[in-house]
Amino acid sequence: MIELLAKEKNLNRSFQSVLGWDVVSKLKAQRTLLARKTFRGGERAEDLVVYRQNQNVSRYNYILHNVLSRQGGDIREFKEDLDTYRAIHHIPKEQHQKALQECGWTAEEYKQGFKMRQTLADQDEILADASLES
Repeated sequence: MIELLAKEKNLNRSFQSVLGWDVVSKLKAQRTLLARKTFRGGERAEDLVVYRQNQNVSRYNYILHNVLSRQGGDIREFKEDLDTYRAIHHIPKEQHQKALQECGWTAEEYKQGFKMRQTLADQDEILADASLES
């Protein structure tokens, strides 16, 4: 799907628009529920906030893992979207760094937008791939 969206710019814009609408509609519904303070089952609004934060962190970890593992070590194209998602969903810096570590990335590598290669063989492989693409 990622490859298809990368190739089809109009489809990508439509997809982003639908996702944006979905997020906004869910946030509006959540705001309405939070205004009530308690829910039908007796749950408190604070419990929902904690649940949603945990859910946001889990989703972010999943998205980050998928992007970091599928881009061949180069995430510069997706970094702005990841950072925006992280800001919108209030993902703490500590959680972000923990997720990076679990994926085998450092904060510096993420900041630069690409994974530092550990061996000369890895670097040779990247150079060979680049020469094939050109």
